[in-house]
Amino acid sequence: MNKTRIVLLSWIVCLFISLSSFALPTANVQMRYANDTLTITNQSKQSISLRNASLHFYYAGKISAVNSVSPLKIKLQTKVKNLTQLPNNQGNFYQVDFMETNQASLSPGQHIQLKIVTDKKVPPHGFELLANALTPVQVKVTVLAPNWTQTIQVCNTSSNPIPLTNIEFDFNYNASMPSSTSIWGQPWVAWTAASQQGSQVMLVGGTQWTPPLQPDPNCANPLTIQFGSTPQSPAPTGPFTFKAEGGIPSGNGGMTISLSSAPASGLANPQITVQGASSTLQQTVVWGQQWEIKNLVPGMYTVSATPVDNGQQFYQVAPMNVTVQDQTVTPVSLSYQPVPASDVTVSFVNAPAAQEPVKFTGQHYTFSYTVSNGMTVQLPADTYSVTSAVSGYSAAISPNPLVVPNNNSVAITYQPASSARFVGYYESWSSDWQTDGSKTKLANLPGYINVVNLAFMRPDAVYHKGSMNYVGTGLEFNYENGTVLKQAIATLHQKHPETKVIVSVGGASFTNWQGFNVQAIVDFVQDFGLDGVDIDYEPSGSPGCAKGSDGHVHCQIDAAFQSYINLTRSALPRPYWVTVAAWSVGAYGEDQWVNAPPQSDLTGIMLPLFRSTAASALDMVNVMSYDAGTSYNPQQALAAYSNYYAGPISMGVEVPPEGWGGHIYTMDQVNQLAQAVMTSAPTHGTPPGMMLWSLQKVPNGTPTADNPSAQMMATAICTDLGLTNCSEVLLKNS
Repeated sequence: MNKTRIVLLSWIVCLFISLSSFALPTANVQMRYANDTLTITNQSKQSISLRNASLHFYYAGKISAVNSVSPLKIKLQTKVKNLTQLPNNQGNFYQVDFMETNQASLSPGQHIQLKIVTDKKVPPHGFELLANALTPVQVKVTVLAPNWTQTIQVCNTSSNPIPLTNIEFDFNYNASMPSSTSIWGQPWVAWTAASQQGSQVMLVGGTQWTPPLQPDPNCANPLTIQFGSTPQSPAPTGPFTFKAEGGIPSGNGGMTISLSSAPASGLANPQITVQGASSTLQQTVVWGQQWEIKNLVPGMYTVSATPVDNGQQFYQVAPMNVTVQDQTVTPVSLSYQPVPASDVTVSFVNAPAAQEPVKFTGQHYTFSYTVSNGMTVQLPADTYSVTSAVSGYSAAISPNPLVVPNNNSVAITYQPASSARFVGYYESWSSDWQTDGSKTKLANLPGYINVVNLAFMRPDAVYHKGSMNYVGTGLEFNYENGTVLKQAIATLHQKHPETKVIVSVGGASFTNWQGFNVQAIVDFVQDFGLDGVDIDYEPSGSPGCAKGSDGHVHCQIDAAFQSYINLTRSALPRPYWVTVAAWSVGAYGEDQWVNAPPQSDLTGIMLPLFRSTAASALDMVNVMSYDAGTSYNPQQALAAYSNYYAGPISMGVEVPPEGWGGHIYTMDQVNQLAQAVMTSAPTHGTPPGMMLWSLQKVPNGTPTADNPSAQMMATAICTDLGLTNCSEVLLKNS
C-alpha cells in the first residue's frame, strides 16, 4: 500500500536544559521499547498516578520529540542533561515530565505508549518511571435510589483523612456513563469518566484545592458523586473501590469461602473468582472444601464461580457482594442451584450434508454439537450466539441470539458462499492493546472481510523460527507478545474458516528489498499460522519504466520484482497464497491504454510481470486504485488489468482522505466500482474482488456519503459483492 505509517501525536515537545526529580521509582512496571515506541504497562496490583509522573532514560544522541500515542493525551515536557563529557557515560540523561493528562492514573494491567523520535538507530535505555501509587482506602459506599439523578455516597470510615488531590473510584454500571461535564457532587473534585469497559467504570478526579475527606464513621458528611439518569436506569453496583494518592492503606482483612458438596455426580470442581479493592484472585476449589484468603484490603468484593454441568444437569451460583473489614475474616458460603434446561429443536434448510456442526455460545455456557435436521438439543437457561461453520457455505440463523427458555427452536438456512473476495488491510500499528488474542479486533473481524492483509512486514525482516517474537519484523502490533497475535489469528480462522490471513511485505516505509529475507518471512508465516504473503513492492526511486523497441513496457526493476515473487512461491508452495499490491496505473502504457491518465513513471510497471512466468505464481492482484488524482478512472484500470492478467483481481478503495491527488471515493463511486467488478469478473472466469485501505483508517470530520467511513464502505462492498451478514460491525472486541 502506498502509505506512510501514521502515529497520532498529542502535543509538540519543548526541549530545554534542567534537571529535577521527585517521587520514587515505580515497581512492577514493564517497559517495552520497540519500533521507536515505549510501552509502559502496570503489572502491579495498584493504580499508578500519572499526574506529575516522570520518565527517566539515557540516550547516546539527540531526542527531537517524545509524543503520546492515541488514545492517551499527555502534555509532555522533555529535559536533557549533557553527560557526554563524563567518562563511562551511558549517553545523555533525559527526563520526560507528565505535565497534563486526560488519564489521571494507570490501573493494574493498563498500558500507555510514548513515541520517541531519535536521530540514530541505537535504542534509548535505562528507562525508569517515577510516580506515586494510588492506594485503596477504607470507605463505606451507599447508592441512593435512582430517579433522574444517580447518587453515590462515599464515607471515610478509617481513622485518617483521605487526600482528594488525585483520586479514583471504580464500580459497575450497566448503562452508558454520561460525559464528564455531567458528573458532579460535593465536594467538587472534577470527576472525569476515564474509562468504561462493558459495565466496569473508572472515574478519576481530584484538585489541589479540595480539602481532605475527614474521618466520618457515622456518614454525616459524605462525599457525593452524581450524574444524570432516568427512573428506569439501573443502579451502580460493586465492587466499589476508592483510591487516593497519599492515602493510608486501609488495613488488612480476610475471607473464608466454603464450597458446598457437589449437587450431582460427574461435576468438575468449579473455579471461584474474588474481585475488588485492587485485586482479582482465582482458584479451583474441591467440592466440600474451603478457600482461605488472607491479606485482603478492606472493602467490597464480588465472589463468583463458574457454572458446571455433567451433560444432563446444569448448576450455577449467583455472584454475591461481600464486605471485608479490617482485622476480620469474613465467611462466605457458596451453594450451587440447579439451572432449568429446555429442549431446543434445530431445523436445516438447504444443508449441504445430513449432519452439520452447530455451536451455542452463551454468557455462562458453551456447547458444540453435530446436529441433523429436526434434532433436539438440551440447553440450560442462557442467551446464546449460534454459529454453524461449514466450508463453502454461509449460514443465516434465526433467532440469533437464541434466548433459552423463551425460544424452543432455531432455523439454519445454508447458502453457497459467494466466491467474491473482499480484501482488508489491517494496520498493525493501529491495533488495540490486548493480552488475550481472542478479544482483539483482529480476531473478531466479520466474515465478509475474507482476506486480511497484515501490514507491514519488512522485506529484510529479522525473525527466529519458534521465537514468536515479531519485534524486528516491522509489524507493530500493540499486543503483550507474539502469542497474543497467534491466538488472534487462530480465533479468526476458527470463527471464519474460509478467511485468509496474509502478511503484507514492504509498503511505502520498508524499501530495503536488497536484503530480502525470504526464510524469515516463511518462518513467520508458518509459526503464526498464516495463509500466505502479499508482496507490496514499492521501490524508493523511479522504477525506470519505458517502452522498448518491441512495443512493450520494460522496467529496470523487472528482474528483482519477479525474483521476490518466485522466491516466495518456491518457499511457500500452494495452498499458501502469494499476492501482489499493484499500482493504480500499473497496467497502462500499451494498446488502447497507452495514454490513459494520469501518466506517471509507474505507468506499465506491472506489465512485464504479467508477461513473465512469475505471473503463474500469483493467486491474486490487489490494485491500489487510489492516490492517482481526479483524472484517474478505476473502471478503465479494471479493464486494463483484466486484459493483461488472467487471475483474480481486487480493486481497491481508500477511506478518505487519499494520501495523494485530492480524490475522494464517495459512496456512489464505491458502489459503481464494486458493480463494475461484479460485471467484469464472470466474463474472465475469475471471482470478483474489492480491497479496502484500510480497516482502521478514520476520515476527517463527520462521515457522510461524500466522506464515508471504513464501516460505510465495507457494508456497501459486502452488499455489492453478494456476501452475507453485511450489517456486522467491522471493528469490535469480543
